[in-house]
Amino acid sequence: MFPLFLSRRSYSILKQIKEKIITHPVKIDPDMQKKLERLSLLSFQNEQTIKKVEQTIHASDIIHQANVDHLEPLYTPVETELCPLRQQDTVSNEDTLSVKQVLQNATRTFEDYLVAPMIGKRESQTVEKMSSPLIDRLLLRFNNVKHRLETLLKICRTHEVVCLKETNDYDDELYRLYGPHDSDIEELEQCIISISKLIENLQQEQNSSDECHDALNYPLCDNDWTFESIKQLDEDIYDNHDEQKEATLDVLGHLSMLLFNETCNQFSMNTTDNDESDTNPDSCTLIPKSNAINLLDLPVEVLLHICSFMSPFELTTTLAPTCCYLANLILSKIPMDLDVPKLMSFFDVVHLFSHVSSVRSITFTDWEHSVSNLTWAIWFDSLARNNCNLHTIRFHNILISPIVICLIVEYFPHCLQTIIFDPQRNKNYEKFDLVLSLLGDNQTQLKNVTASYQVGITNFGLLQLINNLNTIVDLKLLYIDIIRDETMNILCDKHQTHLEKLEINGTELTDQSINYIDQCRKLKSITIEFCINLTGSNFHLFHNFSHLRELCLTKIPNVPLESFYILFDSKHIFQHLILLKLDECHFIDDNCVRAIMTM
Repeated sequence: MFPLFLSRRSYSILKQIKEKIITHPVKIDPDMQKKLERLSLLSFQNEQTIKKVEQTIHASDIIHQANVDHLEPLYTPVETELCPLRQQDTVSNEDTLSVKQVLQNATRTFEDYLVAPMIGKRESQTVEKMSSPLIDRLLLRFNNVKHRLETLLKICRTHEVVCLKETNDYDDELYRLYGPHDSDIEELEQCIISISKLIENLQQEQNSSDECHDALNYPLCDNDWTFESIKQLDEDIYDNHDEQKEATLDVLGHLSMLLFNETCNQFSMNTTDNDESDTNPDSCTLIPKSNAINLLDLPVEVLLHICSFMSPFELTTTLAPTCCYLANLILSKIPMDLDVPKLMSFFDVVHLFSHVSSVRSITFTDWEHSVSNLTWAIWFDSLARNNCNLHTIRFHNILISPIVICLIVEYFPHCLQTIIFDPQRNKNYEKFDLVLSLLGDNQTQLKNVTASYQVGITNFGLLQLINNLNTIVDLKLLYIDIIRDETMNILCDKHQTHLEKLEINGTELTDQSINYIDQCRKLKSITIEFCINLTGSNFHLFHNFSHLRELCLTKIPNVPLESFYILFDSKHIFQHLILLKLDECHFIDDNCVRAIMTM
C-alpha cells in the first residue's frame, strides 16, 4: 500500500507525475494488483475520505506486525459512509471518462456495453390479484412432502410389526441396530401434523378476500413470512424496474488502466485548464492513449480474476445488470460455489437465488434453529427455478428435519448428485435414520452421500437409502457403529459396478465384509476404522482393486502382522496408491514398513 497525502493548496500533479515517470517497466505483483483494484472503486474527492484511508493504512501496518498465519486478508480498505464509491459521486461530465473515450478501442458493439439485460425478468409481469404462482407451487410441494412422510410412516410401522413377530426379545440393543426407533415414528407423526397446519394456513390465506387485509399480513412462521410478502416475491424478484441502469464504465476504465498499463507514460493527462500551476487535482482525468486495451476486451481469465473480489450477491445484483456482456459472463459462465451464512437475512437469500443461474454447489452455514420449513421451501423454490446444474448441497451446523429433506428431494430430483452433512456441533438432531430413509428415492440422481458422525442411524435407514437409490458412487459413514455384514452385502451386491469411495467403521463388521467389498472392483478409496472383529485373514483381496488410490485401515488392533505381510506382498504393487493410513495397527514392525516402502 502506498501513502496518501492531502494538501490544502492547488498544485500541479501533472508536473509531479512527469518527474516520477520510470523509464523501465514496473512489475505489479498480485498483492499490489488486488489493492489497486480495491482502491480504484473509492472516491478521493474529499478530505474525509483521504484521512480515513490514511487511518486504515496506519492500522494495517500495525496489524501486519501480528501473527496472522492461516488468516485470509480483507482487501477492502474501508467500509464507511465517509468513503463513498465512485458510482455515488456527483461530478460533472467534463471530469469523468466519457462513453466514447472508454469505448474508443473496444471491439464489441455499443449494445454489448450499454444495454442493460433483462435479468430474471419474465415475459409477462402480470400477477393475478389474489392468486400467486409461488403460493400454488408451495402448496403443491407441501402436499407432496406430506405424502412422502405418510408413506415412510407406514413403512416404519410395518417394519416394526414384522420385527416384533420375528423375535420375542426385541430389546433396546436390537432397536439400536435395526430400527426404527419409537421416537422416529413419533417424529414423523409430528412432522405430518406440522406440514398439515402449514398447508391449511396457506390455503386459508389464499382464499381470503381483499377485505381481509390484516389476514394477508399475519405471520405464517417464525421468520415473519406473510401471505402478502410471499405473493410479492413473484413481482419483486423478477422486477427489473424497467429502467436500464447506466453502466459503471468509469470503474471499468480505471481497472483497465491499472491492469494493462504498467508505466505512467502510457497515459495522457486531460485537464480543464492548460495552466499547470493552477491545475486542480479533482478536475484531472487519466485518459488511455489510442493503443490502450479496453477492460471488456480482456481475456475471460482476467475478468474472472476481477470478479473474484466481489461477492456473488454483488456480482448478480450490481455488476451483471450493467451490460449484456457482463451479464452473460457472470450469470452463465461463472460457476459459483455459494456459501449462505447466517449473516444474510432470509429475504436476501431469496433475491440472491433468483439471480444466480450457474450455481454448482451451495453450503448453508450456522442457521441452526432459525430457519422455518416455509423459509426452506421459498429458498429452494427460488434456487430450483434458476439453476438446473446444482449438483451439491452441504449443511454445516444446520438443524435438519425430515421436512427439509423431503423438500430437497422434491425440488432437485434431476440435478442433485451430492449431499453432505457435516458433523453437528451439539448433536442437535438425533433421528438421522429418517434423513437417510427420505433421501432414498429412485427418482433422484443422488449418488454421493456423506453422513459421518451423525446420530440415530440404524440399519433400517441405511437399507432404505441403499435399496432405493439407483446408484451410489461415494458413501461416507464414519463413526456409525451399527453397520453389519448383512448391510455391506446388500450395498456391494447392488452398487458394485459404480461404488468408487467407501468410508465405514463399526464394531459389528467381520472379515466377511471384506469378501463383500471385493465385489466392488472400481473402488478408488477405502476407509475401514474401529473394526475390532477384523482379523485380516483376507487382506489379500485388496490386491484386486486395480484403481485403488487411498487405503485407510486404522484402529483395527486385532489384525496380526502376518495379515499385513500378505497385504504388502512384494509380488503386488499398488500402482495408483497415493495415500496409506495404518494408525494404531500395533503389530506392524520394521520389516513390514520396509516392505511398504519397496512396494
